[in-house]
Amino acid sequence: MTQLSVDLGLAIERIGTRQHLNDVHFTVQLVRQALRAGPGRIELSSRRRTFTLEHDGAAFSADEADALRVLFAEVRDPAAVDAALVALEQQHGITLLGAALGDGGVEVHSAVSFAIRGGRFSPLPTARAGCRIVVHRRRKSRRRERAELRFYCRDARVPIVLDGRALNPRPKSAPPDDALAAHTLPPGPIRGWLAVPRDGDSSTTRYYENGVYFGVRRAVHHSRIPLDASVDHETTVFDPNFRQAVRRSHRAISEHMPGVLARLDPAALDENARRRTTALLLRAMDRLPPSAHALPFLPSQDGHTLSVDDIQQLADRYSLLPYVPEGSAFDGPGRWPTLTPERAGQLARAVGTTPAILRAAPAPPPAPPPPPPDDSAARDLVGRLAAQGHRLEVAPPGTAPAHDPRTHAVRLPADHPDLARASAAPPARIEAAWALVTLAAQSS
Repeated sequence: MTQLSVDLGLAIERIGTRQHLNDVHFTVQLVRQALRAGPGRIELSSRRRTFTLEHDGAAFSADEADALRVLFAEVRDPAAVDAALVALEQQHGITLLGAALGDGGVEVHSAVSFAIRGGRFSPLPTARAGCRIVVHRRRKSRRRERAELRFYCRDARVPIVLDGRALNPRPKSAPPDDALAAHTLPPGPIRGWLAVPRDGDSSTTRYYENGVYFGVRRAVHHSRIPLDASVDHETTVFDPNFRQAVRRSHRAISEHMPGVLARLDPAALDENARRRTTALLLRAMDRLPPSAHALPFLPSQDGHTLSVDDIQQLADRYSLLPYVPEGSAFDGPGRWPTLTPERAGQLARAVGTTPAILRAAPAPPPAPPPPPPDDSAARDLVGRLAAQGHRLEVAPPGTAPAHDPRTHAVRLPADHPDLARASAAPPARIEAAWALVTLAAQSS
């Protein structure tokens, strides 16, 4: 049987030194470890050859100190080394192990105090409250260390002082001002905000643990509402690979999704934002929570807006979804959604029915003008009478004709030419009148 031998020292060195993003990220990991101790304040100092962290939280773990003692013993037992590495992973990872494997070593001053230099573990007699960690290193780029800390730790929940200056003077992350809608999570173990972005179809989720940034997730959704989120998970337990923080963050986002959708008020937005909001809500129609069903965002043919509840009532009433195609005119009674066929089908499926197009009925042909009244007899009579008479005048309706045996009265329509000529009033004001024709002396 082939026997394999493992250089434990080399294995520990590789494990301890190849787990950070870069050569200054250990500073951020030390801050993470300190925040899990529940401090009220953290002080950092970056000098030419040392980096110091001090906090007033819980003391350094005795179990972690024992694991480091095993790893840096002069004689290492493979089983004990394996158990020590597991113990470190369950405590705070290998942050301090990587620092201890550096050129200058580390010192820890707490309830249990020790130093690791030159690959050897040495207990220290001093004991103190809180914790103070000093990392001895070669001259590093202090500017890079500060930039790393500001990028990752600027939203930490407790005050952090770096070289006498506040690292996080305003540790509060807020949603963007131009979001279509935003919702802030209530205070608690999980904090943050959700927002519907004004542009784009991508969702961006930023993850924090105790206010220290640890990752981002971006995704493009063509069938869902894009949602930006910033979620901060408070914990005092080491979370390998941040699995629990990510899972709890996603649960919080799902739980508070109705809150941000309920703030999508198309009526309060400008025209472009209103169109985008309507398109986004239609896109995710079958995924909208019940709290968003009363949002009036669907355009109707009469200039108003309809909600999902209104659409459901139409579907229940007609057993289908009547709609007016976009760009079509419909002046019939009622209020109907104005949609594209694709969106109408999507909306109909969401309410469990099928779409039906409402089209305007063709306009009836204009009625023919009424035939002119048959006044030929009257015209003939007036003509014959006027040919023999010497006077033609008009009396308004209701006025009795003059009692003159030579006067004959004929009722004429308003448009009769003889009536118009004989009247002093405008023809438009004459409805009907009596034409009085006074005859000349008649022969016997």
